[in-house]
Amino acid sequence: MQAVEKTNEELAAEVAHLRQRIAELEQSEIERKRAEEELRQSEERYRFLFENSQTINILVGTDGKILDINESAVESLGYKKKSIIGKEVIEFVIHDQRENVAQQLALELNGEYTPPLEIDIITKKGARTLLFTEGHATLFEKGELLGIVLSAVDITERKQAEEKLRESEERFRAIFETAQDFIFLKDRDSKFTAVNPAMERLYGVPASKLIGKTGGALFGKAMTARIREKDVRVLKGEIIIEEHPSPLKGSTDIHHVIKVPIRNSAGEIIGICGIGRDITERKQAEEKLREREAFNYALFQYNPIETIVVDLEGRVITFNLAKEKSGGRLPGIGDRMYKDYAGKHEIGMRAELMQCIRSGESKEFPELRYGDKYLNITISPFAQGAIIISEDITERKRAEEALRESEQFSSSLLKNAPNPIIVINPDTSIGYVNPALERLTGFVAAELIGRKAPYPWWSDAIASETTRGLKQTMQQGAQKLEKQFHTKNGETFWVEITAEPVTHNGKIQYLLTNWLDITERKRAEELLQKERDTFYSILDKSPYGVMVQDPAGNCSFVNTEFTNITGYTLKDVPTTREWLDLAY
Repeated sequence: MQAVEKTNEELAAEVAHLRQRIAELEQSEIERKRAEEELRQSEERYRFLFENSQTINILVGTDGKILDINESAVESLGYKKKSIIGKEVIEFVIHDQRENVAQQLALELNGEYTPPLEIDIITKKGARTLLFTEGHATLFEKGELLGIVLSAVDITERKQAEEKLRESEERFRAIFETAQDFIFLKDRDSKFTAVNPAMERLYGVPASKLIGKTGGALFGKAMTARIREKDVRVLKGEIIIEEHPSPLKGSTDIHHVIKVPIRNSAGEIIGICGIGRDITERKQAEEKLREREAFNYALFQYNPIETIVVDLEGRVITFNLAKEKSGGRLPGIGDRMYKDYAGKHEIGMRAELMQCIRSGESKEFPELRYGDKYLNITISPFAQGAIIISEDITERKRAEEALRESEQFSSSLLKNAPNPIIVINPDTSIGYVNPALERLTGFVAAELIGRKAPYPWWSDAIASETTRGLKQTMQQGAQKLEKQFHTKNGETFWVEITAEPVTHNGKIQYLLTNWLDITERKRAEELLQKERDTFYSILDKSPYGVMVQDPAGNCSFVNTEFTNITGYTLKDVPTTREWLDLAY
């Protein structure tokens, strides 16, 4: 009985133990199911987050192959999901980055930290830039490493925007640094925040002395206050464009400056941008242009030559005072030049005018007949039409005709003059010889024109002295100067020279020289002198005292015997009266 009861007790204990185990198992099952439910819910949340995240998620196995990707990754890569899964992730990386990405992936799979990494991937539509975040999730299954989740953000647009911003900043910096105009930036307190090199050069100070300052030390209080007043208006949204004297003390330069407000992304005004240039030379040029225009206007109005201005259609738009006071019929404003007005020229001046305007080339019409007048007409086209200058040369033509007739007469007179004539220039070169001189000397004009002293009819013995005399004659002229010259064949001849310098405004133009051939007279004088010498020689040998006097009572000779008898020489008795006074 005891054995049976003991067995019952043991059985009861075992039953109790079994019930406890069952309860524990049931509790364990409940906890397992709860854990499985939590796991399922966690996996669902993970799947939901993995699939629906705006972040690109790529599940990569330990072999580097893609196990799964979410829709954001699919959209970024541009391929169908099934064509991506199973491929090595490295295949979607551009070639020159694959080695680096493979090293980073190996570190991740080894559980080591890797920093964020920008990777350029190959998509269906081209290269994109992804930023892979740090701290990638590591997945395990049954204690074994399944793979890692790579999370990335497509920053292609941001990179492009950054690149555009960088390029924009580089362009701005290039313009800012190299611009010939001076550029400056200011904050709301009118303090310089940036100035370009052009401004440094213009003001003669480095940027360091301007940045953070209003420029009062450079500009002075009055100018600084004026600048501040303008800046306040700009800071209220106004754009100011002005020309003003340079703010630098003592400067006389003129600056053209534009100031505009600088706004932030919210549209708030945060400062001022100024662009300016030194326009001193331009203003000086404008002033010179105004002076030139005033001069041209005065030149046009007060030009003594009649002047008419026409437009591109050849219609009269204005004329000067000389035309107005000419006394003739005046053109009407708007008249067609050479058609409505002055249309009776001997050639088609209307066509000539329009041709000049079309071609842009000036043309002169000298000595153009217009009725009983002679006109010099010049047509000078310009951008808006043409200027017509018409000079009445009728009186000049008459004077020229009279001069021509006079010159013909003078030429005929010189050519046919019986006496030799020579014209000598101030440098002693021969300008003209007439035929009579050619005949006398034997030299032709071609041999003489342009030849300077000494001249070929001078002998070597007189060349130096005669050259000096010629220079004196150039200044004073000469009257009845007798000279002996020789011809081309060596024969000698005598001339009586009369020379007269011709001057203009006190300056010698030429020496007009006239020769008179006195060769026969000089020969006669020589012969007479010989006969006189013979006669006086006979008288001097006479045994009687002899005195010779002319009709006026002047003694010209006494012989030796006369001196012996009286004791007087010719010097003592120059006249008969003096001889008588001495003798008696």
